[in-house]
Amino acid sequence: MNADEKAAFSKYINEFGPLRCLKGTRGQKTPDFLCEHDRKKLVLEVGGKEKGRSQFKGIDADRKYVFAEGVTLSEGKIPLHLAGMLMGGRPITRPCCR
Repeated sequence: MNADEKAAFSKYINEFGPLRCLKGTRGQKTPDFLCEHDRKKLVLEVGGKEKGRSQFKGIDADRKYVFAEGVTLSEGKIPLHLAGMLMGGRPITRPCCR
């Protein structure tokens, strides 16, 4: 997943509640974002089909979500394109050209 796609994701989620980027130094295993909504901490990780929950280790939050490309809800992850739909925006897709 490239930086443009993560920026688009953050735009949609930011409409849901205040958003903080959690990424630290390169190679450090941390989630991508923290969103606070209704006094609850939601930790969000965004990535490709193989993205897992390893970045959540040691993170204190009320809820932890993985948004990933190319997955179904039955895989325990949220399909990335649903983020835009849930937040009232367009689905997040790869641009066809730059």
